[in-house]
Amino acid sequence: MPRFFISNSKNRIELKNVVEKNCIKTELSNRKFQIQRNTLQKFSDDKCLVEDDQFIVIVEGYLLNKSSLFEQYAVDHIASLVIAMYQRLGEKFIVAFRGSFSAALYDKALDEWFVYTNHIGDNAVFYAFMEGKFYVASQVNYILDACKADGKELHLCEEAAYQMLTFGFMESDVTYAQEIKRLRGGTYLCIKKEGVGVKNYHTFRVKEESGLSQEEWIDRIDRLFRNAVAMEYAKDVEYGYRFLADLSGGLDSRMNVWTAHELEKRKLLCLTYCKADYLDEEIAKEISRYWGDELLVKPLDDCRFLYDIDEIISMNYGLSLYAGITGGNRLLKSLAVQEYGLEHTGQCGDVIIGSFFSSETDRERRVPSGMYSERYRDILSSAYRDRFCEYELYLLYVRAFQGANCTHLIRQNYTEVSSPFLDVDFIELCLRIPVKMRMNHNLYKQWILRKYPQAAQFRWESINGYITDSDMKRFCRKIVERGPKKLKQMIRKEQSNFSMNPLDYWLAKKPEICVYFDQYYQEKVKRLDRMASSKLQEIVHDMYATGNAIEKMMALTVLGSLEYYFGGR
Repeated sequence: MPRFFISNSKNRIELKNVVEKNCIKTELSNRKFQIQRNTLQKFSDDKCLVEDDQFIVIVEGYLLNKSSLFEQYAVDHIASLVIAMYQRLGEKFIVAFRGSFSAALYDKALDEWFVYTNHIGDNAVFYAFMEGKFYVASQVNYILDACKADGKELHLCEEAAYQMLTFGFMESDVTYAQEIKRLRGGTYLCIKKEGVGVKNYHTFRVKEESGLSQEEWIDRIDRLFRNAVAMEYAKDVEYGYRFLADLSGGLDSRMNVWTAHELEKRKLLCLTYCKADYLDEEIAKEISRYWGDELLVKPLDDCRFLYDIDEIISMNYGLSLYAGITGGNRLLKSLAVQEYGLEHTGQCGDVIIGSFFSSETDRERRVPSGMYSERYRDILSSAYRDRFCEYELYLLYVRAFQGANCTHLIRQNYTEVSSPFLDVDFIELCLRIPVKMRMNHNLYKQWILRKYPQAAQFRWESINGYITDSDMKRFCRKIVERGPKKLKQMIRKEQSNFSMNPLDYWLAKKPEICVYFDQYYQEKVKRLDRMASSKLQEIVHDMYATGNAIEKMMALTVLGSLEYYFGGR
């Protein structure tokens, strides 16, 4: 995720990105600090790298409310806006920004840095502080290279490996190096001579409100959702970019695309990647045909994305299961991304306008766990989970922001990413709606039926039916799908079609993948055996030897990550 690097080290490094052709490099000549930028050639007027006699200002990503803030503060440049807001509101001014952004401000009078990630933390910021030296970067490799140049030794954080082997991503702020941490959404760094501290500028809260009817909540949801969609597409229009959107058989991407069309007549290029002929492809074709959109479909049956272990780790730093984005990376790589603006997605819609819980019992029992594998869940500390007074908030920050949104670190090598469901004001509204209303997509479905009834005329991949289907009809469909093999084959071409990404099926059908996995494992496991505890070694060995496809890939992600962090670079 190309952005910036700041350090008080005197040893200059070269910022290296995975996809260099999409980026431009700039830096500030400063006697006290090393300040460099290697950023996407996108949304340039939303970014800055500026120094005057009072401040250094860095802004990255994009701001959806830039125009309104410019008008409010009577400025016409991002750096001027940051300075004006900081002088009026103080160091937490960033709370008023909307979009996917990161920023840094150095106040020369205070001799203090403030470094920010956005409210949900998908515009990542990593940091380390060692023996008076600080390193702040948007990419882990910037810090790794700086530590090597300064002769700083890094140590394995086994907790990060355990989190990968259970969640399939990082539960907390850890990386595989004990010394390198990640800022959580809504937090910022304060860097002084004495050291580095982390502060909050925004925290989401569950504040359920009673007294409003379902219809009143739907009206409020729709108003904010339409506003969020309008702001995202207006950002593309501002720069003259073409429209790019993900589209599957689910509800989330559908409602993004559908609302974009209802707001204004426009043409989109929609992206779909899944197993060939799976429901996601079928339904995406039907919806794109309805709106007259272009559709680019990437079947995953060649399974080439399963060989991209090192490339994906170099983009997401091993912080999420390497195969989590499936064919997304290869599809974006094949596009002329410079022509397109934001990648419009429906990320996290099901758990924001919906809920993680299926029943009150689930809420009381604190399930789901958010983990891909619970085989070794007992090895994890509950310290991070216990910091949250509401379990739904824990799942929001961990499963949604840290887990699902980790694919943004990969996508941001090509273009910026957005989702109207991740709009700050929209999330806060949904957290005020009683969970009982949101469970099982109840409110979600009623919103569609009331406001966008034609969108309900297309199947929902999750149930291979319509959101209007009765419980009895859905129950009968499940019985059929779990029935005898011959009956299932009458309805579907083969059992493998019951998943967009049937990893276990592919590993069973393609022995060459298993051969590659074994070779990769044997090559990388030597570092694990040299530097990890016997406990971690045993768990990784067991996960790879006896685990299902995802568990094997978790183990491989850990091995590849150790090589990335500690392989000598």
